[in-house]
Amino acid sequence: MDFYDNLISHIRGFEACSELVFLDLSFNKIKHIKRINHLSKLKDLFFVQNRISTIEGLDGLTNLRQVELGANRIRVSRRISWPCCC
Repeated sequence: MDFYDNLISHIRGFEACSELVFLDLSFNKIKHIKRINHLSKLKDLFFVQNRISTIEGLDGLTNLRQVELGANRIRVSRRISWPCCC
């Protein structure tokens, strides 16, 4: 699903999208990654140029192969454990 450049500020409405494998929420106004950890089949996730400051809410996304978080406001102060690597 592509919601690129839509001025979205909150992630909502994906409760019934359990088969989703691609999600692009780039160029929006999202501050927090929330309400997507049930999308366990998700492989590609894009949050480019939002207002995200903390990487969170990715628990349960064990099939991720690509995550793009460029051009956000991320400040990492602890080690991040990615579900798909390491």
